[in-house]
Amino acid sequence: MASLGIWLTLEITMAQYNNRIYTAYILKFLQTNAELIHISNLEQKAGIREGTLKRAIARESKSLKPETLRNLLPVLTKSFNFQLPTFETAIETLYGVVGRICGVTVNGLKSRVRDRQVVEARYIAIDIYAKITFKDTPLGDKEYTYIADRFNYDRNTIRHALNTVTNLLETNLPFKTKYNLCLEQFNI
Repeated sequence: MASLGIWLTLEITMAQYNNRIYTAYILKFLQTNAELIHISNLEQKAGIREGTLKRAIARESKSLKPETLRNLLPVLTKSFNFQLPTFETAIETLYGVVGRICGVTVNGLKSRVRDRQVVEARYIAIDIYAKITFKDTPLGDKEYTYIADRFNYDRNTIRHALNTVTNLLETNLPFKTKYNLCLEQFNI
């Protein structure tokens, strides 16, 4: 499991429970609190097949089935006061990891600065967010708008950012190196 990737969380809806980051976050919580949590009792309370969580923790699974997460989250919340961080925390963490790797401050990433190093780092963050949120879904106007709302840009800026990342990966080796380091941090 990526050392920093587990702390990244995104705004959650029922349709988005099959998100790698939520799985990593929940499994890390279970692993860290193993002495307090009886996994088999938890599985029983959540109506999850016996051994599912133990296998997922042992394999460091990248995702659990949506129904497993849907059943597990309320039990964790009720029994252990477990809560997923807010969207702002997720973006802050994403910016922190990408900024550290790219040599840019979080404030620089949040600003509208147009310095090449800052812009490239910002585009990497947007691309990682899109990969995590929409995994295998082809991106259209609806998805671009969703991402744009989260980053406070318009959808054409998001489209441009994602296209630029694709182009830079093909032509710019230092950019590709930074990009791959960022992906490794989020276990993608």
